[in-house]
Amino acid sequence: MFLKNYWYPVALAQKVGDRPLSVTLCGEAIALYRDSAGQIHALSDRCVHRGAALSGGWVENDCLVCPYHGWQYDAQGHCRKIPANTEQQRIPFAAKVPHYDAIERYGLVWLFYGDLPEADRPPLPPLPEYDDPAWRTVQGEVTYTTHYTRVTENLMDFAHAPFTHSGSFGAASDPLIEPYKVEQLPDGLRAQTQFTKSAYRGIWKLFNRGDAPRTVTTTITLYMPCIVRTETDLGNGFRFIGYGANLPIDAETTKTFWLTVRTFFTGAWADGDTVRRSLKIIEEDKRIVETQRPKMIPLDDRSETHVAADALQIGYRNLLRQARDRGWAIAESQPADQELVPAAK
Repeated sequence: MFLKNYWYPVALAQKVGDRPLSVTLCGEAIALYRDSAGQIHALSDRCVHRGAALSGGWVENDCLVCPYHGWQYDAQGHCRKIPANTEQQRIPFAAKVPHYDAIERYGLVWLFYGDLPEADRPPLPPLPEYDDPAWRTVQGEVTYTTHYTRVTENLMDFAHAPFTHSGSFGAASDPLIEPYKVEQLPDGLRAQTQFTKSAYRGIWKLFNRGDAPRTVTTTITLYMPCIVRTETDLGNGFRFIGYGANLPIDAETTKTFWLTVRTFFTGAWADGDTVRRSLKIIEEDKRIVETQRPKMIPLDDRSETHVAADALQIGYRNLLRQARDRGWAIAESQPADQELVPAAK
């Protein structure tokens, strides 16, 4: 089940340059390109003339040019030129492709996928620390062979850390999760708990010193339908944020754009260590999440057994059901080259 009427990350902004870039969102191919002012635009990656991929073309006069017959589409998806036409021949009214509103934020390209008027849309999931000079950011991407709901739920799971991440940051000696409250947000959920701190290695040994707290406080925030922010307070003013922005490519493939933002080791010299640690944690999750069946989390209450520590995941499943019941669900069986929802107007 895909969901419309939300913002989705589709690419690292640095990858969208002079040449068009093809991405897939909820089974639909979309072409991204920059105009002469550097603004990013998004059009359906299928020419209405003969179905060729527009991403195989180029940008000319701020239009995306189809490589097959040279049809030129502007940022709103309207065809502005057909080279084979004479000056007297009009461009057909139907010569237009769907377009999508795009925003460049946090080093990512976001598309609004749905048909809500702009005034009714949810806000972009926030990460104000990205532009704060007191914080240092590194980011990347990784692809999972599973449904986006499993990846999202994994990112908001308190109880898995002592086991899945016993080789990185999880304290296997203390897996207890005290009961916690789940706060309902306008477009998501938030919860907080404390963990026993594990013995850190490498340059993170700083956090093992005598005056460092023996516990860490972790706050997880979900922004529907698949963005998760995890903030960990290590004590003594040291804070660390993991931001997982998930792209549903198709029913069995998810791309996660991950960002880690920190208030310590803020020089570039520590970025390599942060990347290595982040990728190790991701691979630990990936080994487990890709084995889960069914690949999409079941939305009925009886297919899987729940306990108190699963309160966030239960809340997530409730929100997915609510979105489905609002009519925002999109069937995953539709062909990838079929327009799934109306484009932004």
